[in-house]
Amino acid sequence: MKPLQDIFALPDRPHLPGTTARPEGGSLAVAAAGARRSFDPAAWASSAAYLYGFDLTAGGFFWEAHEVWEPAWARCLPNSRERAVLRGLIQCANAGLKSVLGRPNATARLLGLAEAEFAETAGAAEVLGIDPARAAAALRRLRAALPGPDTARALAESSDLRPNCNILHASPFRMDGRIDPAITGNT
Repeated sequence: MKPLQDIFALPDRPHLPGTTARPEGGSLAVAAAGARRSFDPAAWASSAAYLYGFDLTAGGFFWEAHEVWEPAWARCLPNSRERAVLRGLIQCANAGLKSVLGRPNATARLLGLAEAEFAETAGAAEVLGIDPARAAAALRRLRAALPGPDTARALAESSDLRPNCNILHASPFRMDGRIDPAITGNT
């Protein structure tokens, strides 16, 4: 599989509601449309749209990750573990966005909601490539450390909130929008 940055480009800048213009079209719209048409939880590892959400999160594009994951969530069976995990990921993206916007109470509330979603499926070894018990524990630790200036970065960098697979590549983009030479190999 091609690295996701070769399939979908990251936006120029994160959308911050009330601050920046809502993005139109581009890779984000294509990925969301793809998830809306064809996301299959059983084939999550081959879903470029699902995996793109993690690259968006790693790059600090929390609103955008939510926009890509929501159509995938809608395609999951009601009350399924996959739906709960995607709802948890969406809440994590929302928490990251609220952290960036400087809203610590909303961040804490959303982290709690995300933790509850992962805890609900914690008996499963892996759901959509994620270990729900590890994800819940990571969110519990993060919530206990609030308020913290690095909540958004911690969410973006947490390996416990990313699929356990060898096809997902870390995004080459840092939270400041610059390319990280350690990831691209151009050191």
